[in-house]
Amino acid sequence: MTKDARALVVEDELPVRDLLRLHLELAGFEVEESGDGREALRRLRESAYNLVILDVMLPGLDGVSLCRAIRTGGPNLSTPILMLTARDTESDKVLGLESGADDYLTKPFGIRELIARVNAITRRHARDDDPAPARKRTSAANVQLDPEPRGGLRSSAVARPRAAWPRVPGRRGWWERDRCGGPACRSR
Repeated sequence: MTKDARALVVEDELPVRDLLRLHLELAGFEVEESGDGREALRRLRESAYNLVILDVMLPGLDGVSLCRAIRTGGPNLSTPILMLTARDTESDKVLGLESGADDYLTKPFGIRELIARVNAITRRHARDDDPAPARKRTSAANVQLDPEPRGGLRSSAVARPRAAWPRVPGRRGWWERDRCGGPACRSR
């Protein structure tokens, strides 16, 4: 990550915020912090970030409402959002992801997993923003076919005809053997 990558950490617990700031800075982010949902929304409307890490239970404005507000417009409309929260039920996770979060991680969490998830969502975001020319894709019923070739059979993987197989004097190939396979066949 380049040093000009900016992250906003929205977390009301100061020790968790400090831990996140430390490790995100080590990962190459310039980190800004907010402990309140309304303050975070004001910052998000004023400037763009490359990553937002968001708690769900916040004073002022909860994380789900904040995430929805981010996705309605402004400079951070497509910024990757990672929800980091103690709410760990399936319905909480689904609500967070449906509100616009790109990933959801529950507390307690491991720093290595957090950094791996941050790297993954920022990598996906960078790939989605790649200005490479769009290729025409065919799609049907939630399946997309990419016309770009991915390789195929190597020439060494193609079977050779029997005539090209090497002959060993005094031995017959498996295709020439008698079908019985018993001692009577071997004695011939």
